[in-house]
Amino acid sequence: MKVLTKILFFFLIAVALYSDAVMKGQFLNVDYLNQVWTLKGGVSLTTTKYMLQTQQMIYFKKEKRFFANGGIFIELLEENRKIWGESLEKRNEVQFFQGNPLRLVDKNGEREIKAQTLEVRGKEKNGKLMTFNQNVNILEKNSIIFADQVIYNEKTGDIQLIGNSSIQKPEDKIKITGSNIDYNEKTKISIFKNTPVAIERKKSLIKGDKGQYDEQDDLISLEGNVFFQEEKREIQAQKMHSEKNEDEKIFYFSEQITLKEGDFHGSCDAVEYFEKQDIVNLKGNVDLKDDKKDLYIESSVVSFDKKADMTYFLGEVYIKQKDKIITGSLGNYDKQKSIIIVKGNPSYRKGKDFAKAEKIILNTETNEVEMIGGFKGQFQFNKEKDKETNQNGEKDGFKN
Repeated sequence: MKVLTKILFFFLIAVALYSDAVMKGQFLNVDYLNQVWTLKGGVSLTTTKYMLQTQQMIYFKKEKRFFANGGIFIELLEENRKIWGESLEKRNEVQFFQGNPLRLVDKNGEREIKAQTLEVRGKEKNGKLMTFNQNVNILEKNSIIFADQVIYNEKTGDIQLIGNSSIQKPEDKIKITGSNIDYNEKTKISIFKNTPVAIERKKSLIKGDKGQYDEQDDLISLEGNVFFQEEKREIQAQKMHSEKNEDEKIFYFSEQITLKEGDFHGSCDAVEYFEKQDIVNLKGNVDLKDDKKDLYIESSVVSFDKKADMTYFLGEVYIKQKDKIITGSLGNYDKQKSIIIVKGNPSYRKGKDFAKAEKIILNTETNEVEMIGGFKGQFQFNKEKDKETNQNGEKDGFKN
């Protein structure tokens, strides 16, 4: 009778689960009234689709579900996936795993996922859904993912990161932190839907309210309260995106821009940042101020070349230091020498004093002005100021 009971048990489970199944265990208990079968001690279940090992398995015939606990190991043969945990419950097409933590390994051992629970829904329209909950950690090659919850669609490659989430690429020096991040493992694109995100990338920190990151081409697009920070550089805007031009990465900023570049702070209409060359171009209504030197600059275009430590001005250049004003159509600022050179029909003004030359030079340390070539000027003199004039024609910080 005991043997017949085992055979009947094997048969019923096999019919309920898969047509071909082999089971083993040390002890079998059958509750015929409630139609519950319990198999204990070194339990194993082998089918054409998976192999399960556990200490106890309970089959509920009426509900067509089974429960395994006491430590489980399951190998999903078709999916090349292995799972270690504390328990497994299977009801129809839904499987629910628990562990402390649960551990899943797939992709020929190249990916490991840890969580407290896993729910697998086998018959969804767009593919099998796997939902990992609590302290989810996904480790794969050059990728580490953390989240409170992860919903994974193996068919589409979509991975939803819910709650506090991060994606790290240590070799590429990239870390993305946010919440409710949609990531696709096939396209390698992360989408941030109306949720603030912070991207630590090489030497940069980039923040925004929403956008996306293309991992394959290392391209970023963000909107809303965009913040970009590097050493001695900060840019705030409403929009930012990056493009790739051969081996150069270009970042574009627009709308409500304020910035800090070295000792300067100010605003403009648009910014271009060439990462490899370390050049920043400010365009449209550029206003800059250096508080330390009481220096104010307006220009149509300003270009910062950090490697050369040079700044270039183009189009309607207006420079003011203390009470001296210099205008022109182009110029450059050698910060190491503290020299600004203005060309393009430049002019000088201080109070009622006015002059023109081919080139006007301002020393931002001494506030002295030098004019070279085609000098024409008109100055207001008085007795007190005449005393300040020396034999070289130097007067009140002015040389001609």
